[in-house]
Amino acid sequence: MGTGQSYYIKTTALTTAQKLKKLESGSQTALKRTVSELKTRSNAQIKSAIQTRYGVNATAINKAKKRAGKGGKVGGSGIYVDGLSLPYQGNLLTLTHFSMSPRSRPKKPKPVTAKIKDGKTATFPSAFLGKANGTTLPFQRKGESRYPLEVVRTLSVPQMISNEQVAADIEERIAHLAEQRLEHHTKEIINSIK
Repeated sequence: MGTGQSYYIKTTALTTAQKLKKLESGSQTALKRTVSELKTRSNAQIKSAIQTRYGVNATAINKAKKRAGKGGKVGGSGIYVDGLSLPYQGNLLTLTHFSMSPRSRPKKPKPVTAKIKDGKTATFPSAFLGKANGTTLPFQRKGESRYPLEVVRTLSVPQMISNEQVAADIEERIAHLAEQRLEHHTKEIINSIK
């Protein structure tokens, strides 16, 4: 009788079970990375959706996002996506945030206009420009007499977000962004397992 021979096969390739285990933990990583990216990238989508409908400048939207982190502000609304909360909080905005014209007090009386919604120009016949704390703002009289005055205000950013069309647009944009980023991170993990 002859002696038996032994064969040893050395491989560096992952077994199917190891690949599945890495894929399982990788899927959690892909989800975490996607949610993390949504925290930063969603703000741009929300800003675009608001500006599609309203003529508000980006500064007002950014300030409303920052204010949401602080306490003591009036009016709040936001977006909630699978464990991700994007709050916006703020007060009613003045016409200066909506392409107001004129920007400074004219020599001759001129009507104050602003592009608030859908790119249409709205005229405010009883408004006039004045300075408050060094800032030019649109004012109107509360009654028949010269005083008291009040600043002309329109919508707040939370009100804009809660508009049905804007909310639907935001939801669609964020869903598309989430799908895109999840697909990207999933491909990265699959490619790293091969």
